[in-house]
Amino acid sequence: RNTRLHRRTKMVDAKKVHFYLTGFGPFGSITDNPSKTLVKSLTDKYTANPAATWVIADSREVPVTTAEAEKAVNGVFENVEEEKASNPNAVQVILHFGVAASFTEINLELMGYNKADFSIPDSSGQTLRNTTIVPDMELDESINTLLKPAEYVEALTSKKHKVKTSTDPGRYLCNYIYFKSLYKSRGKNIPVMFIHIPEFVTTPQEEQVHCIEDALEEIASDILSR
Repeated sequence: RNTRLHRRTKMVDAKKVHFYLTGFGPFGSITDNPSKTLVKSLTDKYTANPAATWVIADSREVPVTTAEAEKAVNGVFENVEEEKASNPNAVQVILHFGVAASFTEINLELMGYNKADFSIPDSSGQTLRNTTIVPDMELDESINTLLKPAEYVEALTSKKHKVKTSTDPGRYLCNYIYFKSLYKSRGKNIPVMFIHIPEFVTTPQEEQVHCIEDALEEIASDILSR
């Protein structure tokens, strides 16, 4: 089951960006997924004490299976659309986080792809190979984020953060949840982005949290200026 990291509360306030976050649970050799830990850290810090222009509205841990990823996407969008209808001052942004053990930098993913091609089974033992994620688009067809990762990376690197853009989120569960979310967001004007993070042994947790805090500031500034 998806594990809610924070019970969502109704927030009616001045115009702010409301972030909806997901992080993954354990899989393969990753017994303690840093994406879950990072999301929980941000949630604990910013739900009760929002920043000036943004707040963490909702977060959840997602078990590493296709069924749970789809359930998480559906649940997040249900909450987002409910809030959109009840709080006109909130602007919703969905951010998915996952770990890439070989990475040394945080990667902001520009796009997701309609292809599942798992090199290892998911946590339920399922191995999808060379198959579409949704049936009404071509295999490996992509959808781009509505956000502006290149602009955020420019701002973040000027602050000495280790971060870059990426056009390849893999074809495992990270891409699966990203593409599902991008697909569901079409026509709804709900920005979605996936962020790949390194393991904490490579880039310490505190350093990554600081980078993501600054990234949320950049995203909020961009969204509220549109």
